[in-house]
Amino acid sequence: MAKEQSCFKQDFRELEEALEEGLWEVEGDNLYFAVEAKDASSAGAVVASDGGVGSIAELVHQLNGGHGCQVTRLTMAVICEAIDIDSNGTFTIGLAFDDDFEETALLAVTIRRPRPEPRLPREPGDPPEEPEMPKPIALHLNGQVAAEDVGDLPVKIEFDVQLSWDETRTAILRHRLVPEAAASDDTPCEVEAMEAHTTCTGFYTTDIGFDLAKAVFLRATGTVRVRLLSLECQSLCVDQQCPVCWNLLCEPVAWPGCPHHFCLICALRTRRKPKPMCPLCRAPASQVRQAGDLQVNAAHAVLIRKAVGYSAYESQRRETWAQAADLDAAGGLGGPLPLVAGGSEAWQRLRLGSQQEVILGPKYGELLRRSKGRKESCSAFAVLLQPARIEVGAKGRVCRILHANESTAEEHRHVLVEAGAACRIIELSEESEAQSGAEPLVIGKLEELDEEELVLEEGPLAAASDIVHILGVLGRNLQAVRQRWMMTAMLQLLDEDRRNLENLQADGQGLESMLDVMMSYRQIIRQMDTLLSQASETAELLLPRTDGEREEDPALPFPESMSSAHENQAPMRRLPPVSDEVPAGPADTTIVTAVAAQSEELRGSGRSEPRDLLPVSQAEALRRRGHILPAVGASVSRAGALPISRTPLAFRRNRNLPRAGIYPRNVQGNQGTRGR
Repeated sequence: MAKEQSCFKQDFRELEEALEEGLWEVEGDNLYFAVEAKDASSAGAVVASDGGVGSIAELVHQLNGGHGCQVTRLTMAVICEAIDIDSNGTFTIGLAFDDDFEETALLAVTIRRPRPEPRLPREPGDPPEEPEMPKPIALHLNGQVAAEDVGDLPVKIEFDVQLSWDETRTAILRHRLVPEAAASDDTPCEVEAMEAHTTCTGFYTTDIGFDLAKAVFLRATGTVRVRLLSLECQSLCVDQQCPVCWNLLCEPVAWPGCPHHFCLICALRTRRKPKPMCPLCRAPASQVRQAGDLQVNAAHAVLIRKAVGYSAYESQRRETWAQAADLDAAGGLGGPLPLVAGGSEAWQRLRLGSQQEVILGPKYGELLRRSKGRKESCSAFAVLLQPARIEVGAKGRVCRILHANESTAEEHRHVLVEAGAACRIIELSEESEAQSGAEPLVIGKLEELDEEELVLEEGPLAAASDIVHILGVLGRNLQAVRQRWMMTAMLQLLDEDRRNLENLQADGQGLESMLDVMMSYRQIIRQMDTLLSQASETAELLLPRTDGEREEDPALPFPESMSSAHENQAPMRRLPPVSDEVPAGPADTTIVTAVAAQSEELRGSGRSEPRDLLPVSQAEALRRRGHILPAVGASVSRAGALPISRTPLAFRRNRNLPRAGIYPRNVQGNQGTRGR
């Protein structure tokens, strides 16, 4: 589909860069230009030409690199600042299809004054002529007046020319005149409200055939001054690719009833089908047999030829017509194919796209030999179904050999085939290039049929066979579904067993952890029992004993050093016994008196002791002072020594035993046994 696209666009504020890039060619020596930018609306390049009548200066741009294109729209904005009357100054914007712009212009939009009318020669005695008033500047389109007066200069003129390249070859100009004061006052509402005038005329040159414009030119004659603002040319852009094969759209054929175009080969293959429809919009069309029945769109072909180049298009065009001739010779299904008579029920069950295992007789050995090449063209053949014999007009299907069983006998082969499109035989021939000793194959030229045209007269046995086949397929599918369900159930059971096993393993790990903790507690208890037993034995060794007790328990050693120390040293002060069962003697009274006197001396010296002391036992007090009690009943030789109380052994030992509940039961029993 053709559509417009910009083929050239120029902002004249960048004219110097365009000249450096070679986009414009300057013709003439009396042309001057300078880029000026007074404001945003009038920024551009001022082009000035200085010359007399007949002087010409041009700016030329070659469209599409000189190859040209079909320009369908030209827009331009200029500000005409001055046009000299004496030099008949003009300014023209145009398109040309050749280098001679004077003779090959197809479009010319000109700003100039009307040409002066010729005058008669003056005779002697004629009255003096009145001075002629200058005529207003007019706007012309291909020689036709579009506006008789553009107004006072400077004036801004906007052009919009639409070109039609069909048989009418017309140009439509829409222009708008904007005074310079209105253009520079930034009053867009007033500018938009100005009326745009329309003028329609034919191409400037009509006696020469041409299909494109090669150049756009800006020409100035005489002395003029024009500020160029913008210029844009749009051309007809055509799709250069076929939407079916994505190759070059060579020899485009229009589809009837829609605007789509296809290359000749794709159009021929599609239109040969029984009920051809447009591949893009499904628009119906009539069926054709030969490439000559199709009509190539010449105008569209010209556009593509100009877009891709003449030589490239012509080369592809020759290949396209050669391929079309091969398709005409081959028929609708790509060429003559070997024919097979399909009279068995297996052949009758073939449907489009289905696969079926059939038996081929020994006379088709050449066909099987060719299928070993693994090429689709070698393994294709046509099976005749209605009637099931080889004759012109017989209907059948195109099939392709997928696999041939090598284990069967040589006379009959089990072959897996895939069914294709329906066809009809239109011409028969016999192949002469068969292998020596092999029966020659019958070759037929085919045309494609619609599926509805292939009506098979199926008998009751064939219908019953189809039903059995369908039921067999359904049974296999149900069996597969049942097996899948059983496998799913087994997987679920396995998952449940696995989860149970994981739970049991977790419980076993928990029990092992608890057993480890209990064993740790048991070891701790044993260690505590051992420590308590050792502490009890140590306490028994540290307790003082009397002579009678030592005789009762001779196993306990008596420290002789302790006895000698008591005999040689001065008597030590003893704490009064805490037990009330021992009576105080005369020696005790003396001790109390001595202790009281010592206390008075301490008070007199100003020293004080804490009074509120908790009552402690005698053994604890001696332990704190670092003294050891002498054996009970030992004699003290020195005078003033503190007598040792005669507390019964059983009472003292019971007093130093630990309280009930501190030690385990077996420890208490052992201690009690030792006490008794």
